[in-house]
Amino acid sequence: MKTFIIAALLLPLASAQITIKLTPEPMVVPASQLSNAKDLGRWVVQGCNDGSVPATLTVERLSIFAPNIRFIDDADAALVLNNHAQHGPWNVLQRVTNIGSPISAFALEHFGAVSPAMAIGIGMLGQFLPILKNLSETNSETAAPLLVTMQWPVTLQPGACFTDHKFAAKMRNPVPVVLSIPVNGPPLPSPLVPKTFYAPAAISPASDFWHGLADEGQFSLPKDWLL
Repeated sequence: MKTFIIAALLLPLASAQITIKLTPEPMVVPASQLSNAKDLGRWVVQGCNDGSVPATLTVERLSIFAPNIRFIDDADAALVLNNHAQHGPWNVLQRVTNIGSPISAFALEHFGAVSPAMAIGIGMLGQFLPILKNLSETNSETAAPLLVTMQWPVTLQPGACFTDHKFAAKMRNPVPVVLSIPVNGPPLPSPLVPKTFYAPAAISPASDFWHGLADEGQFSLPKDWLL
């Protein structure tokens, strides 16, 4: 009895939908790590695969479906934040104290003999420099915790979820956004030879039903699919 593969039943399975929630993070969160990181907006990105097949979400598709949020590339955000950290007050003080000790030693050697008061002042400065250095090292700022993100694109199994953070340009009165992003699942294997989906011989491969679907563009009916 002749049978053939019902491709029309398999093609819809190769699609999925990811539900995304974008939540603006309060500025106090990044500012707690980097005091002058207030010129970039930080968003919490949460998503779940609501489909029945694995799905992959790219940053580009996320940006397309949320056009009002001007996302910033991770590498560009790192440049801005690392520059902020470098010019933070404690980091500047740390660099000053690193060169302060040799400068104070040089000054004491060459100018300490000018007057006793100058020698005492340089000596006291030399004693305070290690204290300031330890204090600056303890309170030095770094952007590293803010730059920990997932590796994109993100691939989710059915029912799986993820949480990540993305930087974007600041916007006035941002509000949470919920959106559904249709994404393609894994491509169907080629050649497609499943072992279980067969139709009885009563439905002929030459049936007007199947050729009607093919004519409408819903699926193609290659000759090598006929058994």
